[in-house]
Amino acid sequence: MHDYLRAIGFSNFKKKTSISKLLDIVMESPDREYSLQPNEDGIIFAEKSRNFVVNGGITVRGEVDGNGIFSYDYYFPHYRGRSISMKEIVTTQKLPDREDYEGICEACDQGMSMIFHLNRISDYSAENMEDTIDRYGNPISRICGTNVRLSALSVGGKVLIPLCRQREGIGPGRTRKEARSGTVGNEFLNPAADMVTGGSELQNYVRAERRLPAEDVFSIVDSYFKPSANGISYDQYSVLGDIIDCRTCRNQITGEMLYQMLVSTNGITVDVCMNSMDLYGEPEPGRRFLGDIWLQGDVQV
Repeated sequence: MHDYLRAIGFSNFKKKTSISKLLDIVMESPDREYSLQPNEDGIIFAEKSRNFVVNGGITVRGEVDGNGIFSYDYYFPHYRGRSISMKEIVTTQKLPDREDYEGICEACDQGMSMIFHLNRISDYSAENMEDTIDRYGNPISRICGTNVRLSALSVGGKVLIPLCRQREGIGPGRTRKEARSGTVGNEFLNPAADMVTGGSELQNYVRAERRLPAEDVFSIVDSYFKPSANGISYDQYSVLGDIIDCRTCRNQITGEMLYQMLVSTNGITVDVCMNSMDLYGEPEPGRRFLGDIWLQGDVQV
């Protein structure tokens, strides 16, 4: 995850020596520490985190020996979202190659399973976690009735102008679920409305096919959330959505300016943090964000 260090303002930290000095700062003066119970071999796994920007920084994970000495195994840049994105049952699983965890939730509105990197190992050790068996007979753990706070880091994106919406259409902050239930209007000046709010798949396909020769695809597609074509991990996605809010902050060490954008895409909100050097365009509420993200998350019981 070295590439994502630039998303929290460490774009020039590429050599092992500079990264090691950075990790020493995290381990010597963390903002937060947590450790799991000893496993069957008596090994205690722990993590140390330190923020270098608002809600974002670096987490170091490793083992604690019998003398209480911490030795790190791996690290990753983290970013914590500002708001609750959804309330779902989260299935958690450990990665096979290291003591790392990911959360999986069946997001019905998305039509797919959403996989995100768990930022805190304390989420994995939640007291109300229940163990069960999947359809293949493998043991899994689930956290029931949780609030999921989704966040993301991005190293490449652009700002697009918004689509023209009529009156109380599916604007920023409104979900497709609300539109379908009739709580807000679902008519657009843009004929692409049926592409987003309803109509048969065949009708949608015909409308899109007629418009594509003369229009850009992003004037037809309102938003999307899909697995990234460039990602090698399941928790990397390509997104297009409305910018609800945007803030700027600076890295405490490097001074690099970052954008922290609250993006509404396909009925969910994701808080995206990225380096201003990696974003093409000026982000403002009402405009749209298009880019690839590494999806992270925290769960609150």
